[in-house]
Amino acid sequence: MICLFLDTSLDNLLVYLLKDGKVIYEKNIQSLRDHSSHLVPSIKEAFDTTNISLKDLDKIFVGNGPGSFTGTRIGITVAKVLAYSLNIDIVPISSIQKFIYSVCGYDYYVPVLEDRKDMLYFSIFDKNKKRLIDDTYASRDEFLDYLKKYDGKIVIISDSDYENYDNHKKEVDVVNMINYIKDDKSVNPHSLKPNYIKKIEAESKL
Repeated sequence: MICLFLDTSLDNLLVYLLKDGKVIYEKNIQSLRDHSSHLVPSIKEAFDTTNISLKDLDKIFVGNGPGSFTGTRIGITVAKVLAYSLNIDIVPISSIQKFIYSVCGYDYYVPVLEDRKDMLYFSIFDKNKKRLIDDTYASRDEFLDYLKKYDGKIVIISDSDYENYDNHKKEVDVVNMINYIKDDKSVNPHSLKPNYIKKIEAESKL
């Protein structure tokens, strides 16, 4: 099976092409304000350099936020166009969920994305990497209070360190991620929407 994974919701542009569970093309570059310039050329490069035809693509996985409003829309739009034109399955995955697959051995996995003004996005997954709560936007204090509800070995996956918890830097293990979510339900490309959670600035001022 040939799979394509895209994520443009955070600072780094991610484009991975996998064949039979192995990565055959990888692009992971920091280009937050220029994802639109790099995404399509990177996808073309992925297929050109591996001598695989786009029509041989079986499934698309795409990060659907939370994260950058504009960045998330870029990846979602390209993924939807490809899925629709090729008539193949498309599976969305939370852009913070993808980080839990690079660490193991815990009762709870808590991916965190720090935002501005002491706010953050987070979610919680159990020992089997099954989601316990929806992606949530909260203050740091609210987040830490929320964690007190859980009794067990907890790892926080973040670029920051949190006292009294094990910490793991955000990394992407695409092979392990696809193994976990490969059988997740696909969605109609027309119904796929970004998961922004936080209102955009213009909306918040209404």
